[in-house]
Amino acid sequence: MDNKKLKDVIKSCIEKKNAPGLLRLAFHDSGTFCKKENNGGVSGSITNLSELARDENDGLKNSAELVMKLKEKLPDVSVPDLIAVAGAVAVEICGGPAIEVQLGRKECFKDAPESRLPDENDGPKELQHKFARMGFSAKDLVVLSGAHTLGDARDKAFTDDRLTFSNSYFKNLAKKDLPAHLGRFKSDEALTEDSSLQKYVDQYAADEELFFRDFKESYIKMTNLGFKS
Repeated sequence: MDNKKLKDVIKSCIEKKNAPGLLRLAFHDSGTFCKKENNGGVSGSITNLSELARDENDGLKNSAELVMKLKEKLPDVSVPDLIAVAGAVAVEICGGPAIEVQLGRKECFKDAPESRLPDENDGPKELQHKFARMGFSAKDLVVLSGAHTLGDARDKAFTDDRLTFSNSYFKNLAKKDLPAHLGRFKSDEALTEDSSLQKYVDQYAADEELFFRDFKESYIKMTNLGFKS
C-alpha cells in the first residue's frame, strides 16, 4: 500500500479529536532513540501495556488502542508505520502540512529503554541533551516542540484552538505572559530561557510557513529514528 492510500484509510477511521494523542504517540515511539548506542526509536513498542504504564506515557492508552484497531484493518502494514503515518495524518487534518513518511519500518515489541523521553519539567540544558542524544539540533528541538499547538497541558489547552495546527504556540511563547485560560509546561518555557532556542521561537512566531516547512522536515527525521526495514 502506498503512502496516499494508507493516509486515506487512516483518515476514514479517525476523528479530529484523536489528533493530539496520535501525534504524541508518534513522538513517544520515536523519542527513545540513542544515536551513540544505536537503540530505541521507532518500533511500535509504545503500544505495549508495560510501556503505556510508564508515567511518561500517561494518557496514551486510547491512542495506542486506536492504532491497534487500524492494524486489524491493515494487517500488512507494520505498527510503527501506522504510528508514523497516523501522526502525520493528525497534523494534516488539523490544518498543518501534508507529510509523507517513508514506509517499511519493522515491528519490535521489546520495551524501549526508560527515562529517555523529554520531560515536561526539563529545562533548556536537559532538553538539548536529550535531543542531541537522538542526533537532533536546537532547531529540531524547537520546531518539534511546536507539536504542542495541538492538545493540552494537563487541564489547559496550549493554544486557543487545541485542534488547529498553527504557529500560535510560538506566538504565545514569544509573548511570555500567557493568558490565564491557557497552559504550558516548564519545558515549553525552557525554549525562551536559552538564546540558541529563543531565536527559533521568534522565527516560527513570525512565519507560519517556515514553521510548517521545518516541522515537516524534522517530523520525517524523527519518525526515521532507529528505522529498521
